[in-house]
Order: sequence, then structure tokens, then C-alpha cells
Amino acid sequence: MLSVSDAALKPWPQPLGIWPLDEHFGTRDMALDENSNDATAFYSYLDSGPSNNKSSYVFRGDGVSFLEIDNADKSLNPQNSFTYSVWVYPTSLLR
Repeated sequence: MLSVSDAALKPWPQPLGIWPLDEHFGTRDMALDENSNDATAFYSYLDSGPSNNKSSYVFRGDGVSFLEIDNADKSLNPQNSFTYSVWVYPTSLLR
């Protein structure tokens, strides 16, 4: 019979930051912790996403547009690893 160890029952750690990058939240950090690490989008703009509402940011793809996350309080400090999750929709390919 298979058993589950106590380690497997521990809750997952909460995310350090969540940035939806949509019309409602913009670049605000929506993580459910006491720290807020809002971001600033440079040389990018809010545009229509898959559902035809303002639900995505357009980055130019030339190294000039980027998202900068404020970490003045040093709360974004992953101990062992970190994961970025993004959806990318290329509108053109550079050759």
C-alpha cells in the first residue's frame, strides 16, 4: 500500500510576486503577502489579449522594452530556486 509522507502534506510556499499585466491590475504586485513589489513597464503598452480586452502588454522585442520589479525592501529573495511563468505571443519573427 502506498503512503504519503508528512513532507508531502506540507503546504506549498506562497509566491513572492504575481504581476497579471492586464487592464485591471496593470503592473501591481498581487501576491498575497505583506510585501508589495510593484513593477514598471518601460517602452511597452497595454493591448488587447486573447479575449479582445486590455489583457496583455506588448514588448517591442528589441532589448529596449522591459519590466522592472521594485525590490527596494529586498523581499524578493528566493532561497533555493525560482520560477517565471509567462505566456508569449510573437507577432513577428526576426531573422
